[in-house]
Amino acid sequence: MFNDSFELYYYGERVPLTYKGVAWEVDKTVKFKNPTGKLWEELKQKTAKPTNWLKHVTELDLEDPDNNGYQNVDFIVWMRTAALPDFRKLYRILDRNKSATFARGLPPGRYELVIFDNYPVSRFHAKKHFIISSTSWVGGKNSFLGITYMVVGSLCIVLGCIFLVIHLNFGNSLREMGSIKES
Repeated sequence: MFNDSFELYYYGERVPLTYKGVAWEVDKTVKFKNPTGKLWEELKQKTAKPTNWLKHVTELDLEDPDNNGYQNVDFIVWMRTAALPDFRKLYRILDRNKSATFARGLPPGRYELVIFDNYPVSRFHAKKHFIISSTSWVGGKNSFLGITYMVVGSLCIVLGCIFLVIHLNFGNSLREMGSIKES
């Protein structure tokens, strides 16, 4: 599992980041939901800690039981399959409610990024990057999908209006449709 972690500082003040909203809710409640009862206790004993993991899967977040085990947000994000070989995965979201400094987003200035590099990628010639970005009116960095949805949706509305006009001008009324008889 990719288990690097990051801390971002703005002139010595730690930038408040949250994992809430990073993973899909259906993943947390269905796909990656922790087993309950006896099965969970067995997994704690019989599951080994993989190489390069600092913690056992049952100890990923001891402070928040809803973010521990298989339903840990970082684990879920890592397990979600990327569509392309060059991909980005969301790590955290700026928590604008924790500090007045960041209530309107990240202010301009000097930032320090502290990286806890725990996942080696040199063996398979990969690279890691840390990108700070914001969403646009059509979603994330790649606007192609958002624009495509808008174009297809607009086309459907236009075609729907055209077919409605054709039906109202040239179509059969309900009375005419009711008087059709079989021969």
